Amino acid sequence: MQKLFRTKFILSKDPRDQLTITDGFGHKIILSRIVATRNIYNTNGELIVQQGEKGGFVEHEGNLSQKGSCWVFDDAQVFGRAMVYGDAKIYDKAKIYGRAKVYNKAIVCDCAQVFEDAQVFGKAMVSDFAEIGGEALIDGNLHIVGGVKVGNKKHDAGSSETSR
Repeated sequence: MQKLFRTKFILSKDPRDQLTITDGFGHKIILSRIVATRNIYNTNGELIVQQGEKGGFVEHEGNLSQKGSCWVFDDAQVFGRAMVYGDAKIYDKAKIYGRAKVYNKAIVCDCAQVFEDAQVFGKAMVSDFAEIGGEALIDGNLHIVGGVKVGNKKHDAGSSETSR
């Protein structure tokens, strides 16, 4: 017997949960807050999102996987063709856009941005006002903090920390 797949979020239809932004080309984009349709647990079995809880903003359902424990929290934004999947978490006022990907157990938080074709994965963390763009690959246990700008390089440093 086939197991039925149950979605983990929907896009809120409430006008108060809509956010209009302007992309780098001057185009207006409407983002919608996500709402959990079921409880979401991390890989350790801990409850991280309760059914009915509102999350951050996405442009469309393709920005956040319905599988895994990935989630967009707070006022974080994911738009364009960007994707968040696996067990990745996006917090605070972070922005993921363009064709960027954040996955595995990666975390992007504070006012950090991941954009263009950049990828953040593994157990990497991008925080503060860091900007990851181009074709950068941030993985391992790397923690990018401060006002660092990374593009077109691979950074895999085990458990290093990069700062201002």
